Amino acid sequence: MGLWFTHPQAFSFDIDGTMYICDIGQTQIEEVNIGVAGANYGWRVREGTFATAFGLGGVRPNPVYPRPEDDQEYTYPVAQFDHDEGNAISSGFVYRGSAVPELQEKFVFTDMVTGRVFYIDTDNLEPDNPTTILELRIEFFGFERNVADALGFPNTYSRGNRAGLRLGIDSEGELYFLTKGDGKIRKMVPAS
Repeated sequence: MGLWFTHPQAFSFDIDGTMYICDIGQTQIEEVNIGVAGANYGWRVREGTFATAFGLGGVRPNPVYPRPEDDQEYTYPVAQFDHDEGNAISSGFVYRGSAVPELQEKFVFTDMVTGRVFYIDTDNLEPDNPTTILELRIEFFGFERNVADALGFPNTYSRGNRAGLRLGIDSEGELYFLTKGDGKIRKMVPAS
């Protein structure tokens, strides 16, 4: 059995060896998964903790549905959000830097389209018991702004701007934003 994902956009390892996988959903749900050797993450029949039309048959494709009893073993996400919150989870890292102490040991991740930045606590994560996702408020040029609004470029898939946001990390554990719209890399620091 292999790793069955929709579209794993990025993965990273924490210092304890835990692998975090950011998986872009098929149509509705974006996921954070913990990497487990040989796990089946349900591609095509599961999306997040829900069932897809491919897993049920006889229903309309694209929405997600309540999950029936599993006919095989699946590994479910530790965090998930739907397309009311964002469109495509991109990259994420457990923060081990010192510039933003409030984020210590939090898994910080982004939505590449909307430019929203989220985080979860890494304590006691359990597959199939999604933890609470919190949003990190971001300031650009002295004002709290969405990354897509501040630095985005025209979205060719829908209306408005697209952020093209990715995260990076340095050897000290500090986080960096890569914004595709202007091609710049910015270090994340606390608001002054």
